Amino acid sequence: MNRFLLAMLVLAATLAGQTVTAVTTVLIDGKPQRVRKINGRWWSDDNRELSPTKEGFIWYLSSKKGEGWTFHHHRPLDLARVEQLHLFQDPGSVESLLGQPNFESGARRPGDSIMWHYYAENGTAVLLMYIRDELAIAKYERKDFGVSGKPVQSVDRELAGREIFKVMADRASKSPRSPADYGRNAPTRQSGSTTTVRNVPVTPDPPQRRISPQLVDSVKQGMTRAEVVAALGEPSGGMAIAGGEERL
Repeated sequence: MNRFLLAMLVLAATLAGQTVTAVTTVLIDGKPQRVRKINGRWWSDDNRELSPTKEGFIWYLSSKKGEGWTFHHHRPLDLARVEQLHLFQDPGSVESLLGQPNFESGARRPGDSIMWHYYAENGTAVLLMYIRDELAIAKYERKDFGVSGKPVQSVDRELAGREIFKVMADRASKSPRSPADYGRNAPTRQSGSTTTVRNVPVTPDPPQRRISPQLVDSVKQGMTRAEVVAALGEPSGGMAIAGGEERL
């Protein structure tokens, strides 16, 4: 590729909010492909990311464009804004802060788990993962950060050393029932052209009873149901087998 054409490519990319720092042609899957270095990473002409290895370039995620991932743009991320992220932020708030991700997994349907990738000019990537529309994982990715990456400190401080899935489980168990639940199964009555809606309150589920490990260990094979109930109390639920004996 001559210098004039490379200069024109760099100029066009810069005007589009990206900077191409290198262009070369390599063999990928036995075919010559032009690759461009943008934000410290290599990309094909149709914007699929590639990773250089000792054996040559390989596709970073998929050899099929658009399979599981949606590419948006090459505009670099402003890393200074990343440490303003907070645990449980919704995608709209994050997009207002950081802008549209460079590419993302899946479709943005309410309740889906999705992942966003952002790239800074120096090659640092930021991976964000949402679970049920809440920011759950935020980390920097770069070769010198290792396989697991480096956590975004503002989010990591809010986790305070706790596992995110444990935090979300505890949070869900303490969350009040949604107001929408109180309108569920509400019967209606037709009266001429007027529809009367009668809301039927939903009885909240009783709190789950916790059993200490010591009590659980006291249950032995061969005990009768009466003996188990005497040790642990009445069960919250159960299953009966026809013809079965009431003995463990």
